[in-house]
Amino acid sequence: MSMSEYPQMESPASALRHIGLSSRDLMAAINRLGSSLEIIKLAPWDTSAASASNQEKPPEEPKPVTFTRFGELPSELRLKIWNFACFQTRNVDIFTDNLGTVRVSDDIHFDTFKFYSHFCSHPTVLHVSRESREEGLKHYTLEFGTTHNFPIIDISTPPRIYVNFACDRLCLLKPECFGSDLEDRFQRFVQICRQRGARLLAVNIAQDKHWPFVDLATSWNELEEIVVFGSAQNFELLHNTGTSINFVEPHGTGVHNRDEYLEAAAVRQLEIARRDFLALFEMHNDGLRVLDMSVENGGAPTKGKEKPSWEAPVVEIRHVVLGGKQDSNEWAWGR
Repeated sequence: MSMSEYPQMESPASALRHIGLSSRDLMAAINRLGSSLEIIKLAPWDTSAASASNQEKPPEEPKPVTFTRFGELPSELRLKIWNFACFQTRNVDIFTDNLGTVRVSDDIHFDTFKFYSHFCSHPTVLHVSRESREEGLKHYTLEFGTTHNFPIIDISTPPRIYVNFACDRLCLLKPECFGSDLEDRFQRFVQICRQRGARLLAVNIAQDKHWPFVDLATSWNELEEIVVFGSAQNFELLHNTGTSINFVEPHGTGVHNRDEYLEAAAVRQLEIARRDFLALFEMHNDGLRVLDMSVENGGAPTKGKEKPSWEAPVVEIRHVVLGGKQDSNEWAWGR
């Protein structure tokens, strides 16, 4: 079939060219054009589908927020999970409290004896199940028992604070309760940290009672980080409450109101303490270098033993958060 054999259809442009014709001829042209258009056939209206779409959809089941099939996991996988939980850093507060005073008579009495205590909760992994407790006790140990030897009596207290020294941070919220570096409670704390290889330490510098712990920071090689913070909180009110302890970074701010002034003052005091720690570490390193030189110039080091290398721990400044609420910076007022 040739092209000339197809029926000819007028385009809209050719139809418009007939506007100059009579109305009869124009209508005839429009009718011829309209008759050549195909009419799209619509699908019949489905009333059942329309009624179904108008119905409310059933509410979706809430997604579970807890994993309820943990017990069905292979034991090897469960133990790996428990082990992972044991190495999440906990902030464990350590302080000393009075047990009493040994008194022989009204005129003769001995020093007050103290024990180590804390107010934070025990590790959760030790309370979930027998399996989790068995795995947890491979890493957490009870520490900080005390023994007091008096001329007429010996008094001891059992260790009662669970610590994983590989990851837990020891928080000295009340450094003043340890007394000076000559007191037994201070020396015992240092001895435990040295023997167990404590890695993380936090010290409250608000009362200017942290200086014995500056020397403490150079007492063992495993210490990796020191957090300095300030707080004038009455921690006696937190005993046996299980209050959580966390730390947050200070935030930069101007000095436009009282809160911003306290923030700036607190950061300034924390930076001073941080600088003092770093200066002491530099002095300690200088002393080690002098010791090395004296050995090289004729000293006699112990045979079979090499002096362990010492690396200064990182010193960070933080604000303390107690029970989910950041503590006030009032301690920095006027300083």
